[in-house]
Amino acid sequence: MASYMLAVLLFQQFIAVFGSFSVTVPQQPILAPVGSSVTLPCSISPSGSLQEGVMSLHLMNVTVEDMSTYQCYVSSNVHYDSGTISLIVSELGAPPVMSVSPVNGNDWNVSCASDGWHPKPDLRWSDSRASTLQHNHLLVKKDSHGMVSVQSWILVSPPFSGFLSCTISLQGGDSREGRIALRDTMLQSVAGHWKPAFIVTILVFLLSIIAAVLWFVKYRKRESATSKTREEKTEPDGMESPKGNVHVFVVVLIY
Repeated sequence: MASYMLAVLLFQQFIAVFGSFSVTVPQQPILAPVGSSVTLPCSISPSGSLQEGVMSLHLMNVTVEDMSTYQCYVSSNVHYDSGTISLIVSELGAPPVMSVSPVNGNDWNVSCASDGWHPKPDLRWSDSRASTLQHNHLLVKKDSHGMVSVQSWILVSPPFSGFLSCTISLQGGDSREGRIALRDTMLQSVAGHWKPAFIVTILVFLLSIIAAVLWFVKYRKRESATSKTREEKTEPDGMESPKGNVHVFVVVLIY
């Protein structure tokens, strides 16, 4: 703003125009990316003593704070005129991040998010045939530095084919596009949801088998020990070792 006020004072000091004159400025806003240099054109007709009648304001290394409406004011002893110029400072945001998640029934929620934009961008959904899709959900947030983040989501139903495109664009035409293949992404999403449950099921099954094998081995050992004990207890008396006194029987055969 200090540069703007200095320019106005210079205009008043060096202009010597007799009679009426008119100030000419662009009718459309001037677009400039963050960090660039920009010229805000302003001229008068007739030029009088001012060479070519040009009184442009030059801004270097513009920031978001420079975005405003500027006034070119020219006056003489008998006449004055002015014109306003709008400066839009733009910043291209990050590439859109897209994701897919299932909702109730067969519907799927496809989301698109990006941040770091200035000013507020436009967001457009389209399919693989370049047909625009209507969306009713758009969330816009602005941080403390004036940068804008956008998020949108859309519900889709089967059958799924082709891809969905999310295009975020600025007024000057700069844009970023994100695409997502519906069928492949949804199959991966389904697999991703089932994989943890499948792994847990397999682990439980394997642990059950291991427990059953250990129980069976322990059971066989116990049965083997029980059988051996039973065999020892049920051996015939004649097989037992003689205990106590030994009685000798003498048998005499008489012919």
